[in-house]
Amino acid sequence: MVRMRLTAGCPPKRARAWRVGAPSVLLLALACEGPSGTYAYLDAPEELPAGTPAGEDVLERSKTAALPKVDPSKCGERTGRLPDGTCIRLRVRETPHVQQVQIPSGTFVMGKIPEDYNALPGSEQPAIRWSGQPPRPVPVASFWIDLHEVTRGAYAACVEKGACTPISCPEGVVDPVADQAPEVAAVFPQTCVTHAQAKTYCEAQGHRLPSEAEWEFAARGVDVRRFAWGSEVEDRIPEGLYPAGRMRLDQSYFNILGMSSNALEWVADSYAPESALRPFLRADFRDPKGPVAQARADFERRIYCGDQPAADCRAKSSPRHVIKSVVIGARRAFRDDWPPHLPERELEGWPTDRVIDQLGFRCAADVEPDPENPLLTVPKSAPMVPLVRTSGALEVFGGVAEAVSRKEAEAFCQALSVPLAGSVLGDWRLPDEAEVTAIADVFRGPGPFWTRDGAVTQHVDGESSVDDEAPWRAVSYPANTALAARCVRPANAPAEPVESAEPVEGTATEQTSEAGEKVVPARKDADTKSSAEDSGEDGAEPAQSKSESATPKRPPKKPPVWNPPADEAKATPEPTPQPGEGSEASQQDADAKPATDNNAGAPAEPPPPDPEL
Repeated sequence: MVRMRLTAGCPPKRARAWRVGAPSVLLLALACEGPSGTYAYLDAPEELPAGTPAGEDVLERSKTAALPKVDPSKCGERTGRLPDGTCIRLRVRETPHVQQVQIPSGTFVMGKIPEDYNALPGSEQPAIRWSGQPPRPVPVASFWIDLHEVTRGAYAACVEKGACTPISCPEGVVDPVADQAPEVAAVFPQTCVTHAQAKTYCEAQGHRLPSEAEWEFAARGVDVRRFAWGSEVEDRIPEGLYPAGRMRLDQSYFNILGMSSNALEWVADSYAPESALRPFLRADFRDPKGPVAQARADFERRIYCGDQPAADCRAKSSPRHVIKSVVIGARRAFRDDWPPHLPERELEGWPTDRVIDQLGFRCAADVEPDPENPLLTVPKSAPMVPLVRTSGALEVFGGVAEAVSRKEAEAFCQALSVPLAGSVLGDWRLPDEAEVTAIADVFRGPGPFWTRDGAVTQHVDGESSVDDEAPWRAVSYPANTALAARCVRPANAPAEPVESAEPVEGTATEQTSEAGEKVVPARKDADTKSSAEDSGEDGAEPAQSKSESATPKRPPKKPPVWNPPADEAKATPEPTPQPGEGSEASQQDADAKPATDNNAGAPAEPPPPDPEL
C-alpha cells in the first residue's frame, strides 16, 4: 500500500489512517500515537524506488505507473502481442498529469448475470434491474486509458487555463475533501463532476471519455474476473475516497488502478437499459404503453412536478449516462442535471444522495497508427460464452427480459436472433409449465416468469424469499403485470443461414462445448465505442443487490457467478520510473507475482459450466 508521506518527525510505521467526515475519506493523517491495529496494513512503510527522495511531491507521484515485474515471454497479464507473435510489456506514455497505458485489442466477456432472477420487485414497481445481462463476447480495438482517475489538481489546472468550468457540488451535497489542505486535496479524484464537465476535460487534453466496453475491458481483461483485482473479496481495500492511484491492491488485468475502489466513474455511453440484449434482437419488443414505460413516465413527472403535479406540468428531458465501479459488468446510470423533486433513490433503487460527491472519471484515447510501434493484441483468449444451453429436447437462451407484460414477453421471444458461426438461432418462444419443470436444471429462478399457458414461480405464497431448490408451480397474473420472460426453442430446430456472418478471430469455430452448451461468438458490429446517441431508456428497476450498489461499498462475500480463474492480481507493487511515450513500461522488482501462464498464445480454458444460466 503506497502512502502519502505527510508526517513530520514521526516514525513511518506509526502514521495512522483516519476516516474524515461523511462520506468517508481515507487520509494518511499527521499522527504520532501508536497504531490501533484496525488499519495495520496501512501502517507498513513503503519502499521508495531507488534514487527517489522521501520528500518527493505527492502530486507528481500520482502520475507514476505501478507495473510489476513481468516476463513478456510468458504472454500473460500486462503484456501485448506484436504482429510477429512475440509479446512485450504494455506500452505507457506520459501526459501532463497521469500516465496512460495502451490496452491491446481483443475480445472479452462483457456484462454480468444477477445473483438470481427474482422478478417480484419488478411486478410491484416495473423497472429494469439486470441491465448487464446477458454476459456476451465483445471485441474492442486497442486504446489508451489513464492509469488512475483524474485528480483535483489536474482538473484545477484545466480550470486555470480556461478550458474547464469550476466544480460545484449541488446544494446540500458536501464536498468530501473540502476541508483538506490544497496539497492534500489535489491528489484525490475530482468528484462532484457532471458528465459534460468530464467530457470537456478529456477533450481539452486531446482525449475522450472511455466507452463502457473499453472501461470494462481495461478492468476485467480476458479472464472474466468479478472485481478489477480478481474474483475474491479483498478485505484490505477500505471504503471511501483516497488519493488517486494509491490503492495498489486494486489493479486490473492490465494493471489499471482504482477501477473497483475509490471514485465511481463516468463513461461516454448514454444509458440504455437493455443494451446488453440488443445484439440478440431483430426488433424492439417493448410496448410504448407497457408497464416499464408507464412507470418511467410517472416517475419522471413526479421528480419534475412533485407528488401532486399541476395539470400543465410536464417532465423535462433528463439524460442519464453510465457510471461504473466495484463489480465489473454491473452498470448504473446518473443524471446530468438535478431535478427539483429527485428522491433519495432512482426508480431502479440506486441512491442519488450518495453518488455525485463520489463520482469522478478518467480519460481514454485512440491509438494512432505508428509503424515503429505496431498495434498490440491481447495474447490470451477469453472463455467461451455459453449463451444457449441445451436441456433435454429444448435449448434455453441465457438472457432474460424483465418487467414485461405477456404481450411484451411473446414479442421478446419472437424478436430473438442469436448469432452462431455463420448462422442465427431463431424460432424462440415462451415455454409451457411442464417444460419449465423439465428444464429446471438450467431455468434459473425464482421468477415469476411468463409461460405459454400462464406463469410459473418458485416463490411460496406470501413469501418473497428466494429458494432456488423450490419446485416450480403455476400462478395466475393479469396479462399487463410486469413479470420476467425467458425463451426456449426445440433443440433439433435448424439454424438460419446468414450469408454475411463469419467466425470472429479468437473464437472457436466448433460451437458446442463438452458440456453441451452452444457458444455464441462476438458480432463484428458489436458496440465498442460510445453510444451517446443511444439514449432510449425503456425504464429501470427497483432496489438492487448490495454488491451492485452505485455507492462504493465493500462487496458481500459471495462466490463469483462465473467461477473464473484464480486471481493473479493481489500483489502490491511499488511505483516505477516514468518511461517515455510509446516505450515499453518500466518494471519495478517489488514483491509482485509475475504472470504464470507458460502456454504463450494458447486459448484460455473455458470455465466449468455454470449449472444456472
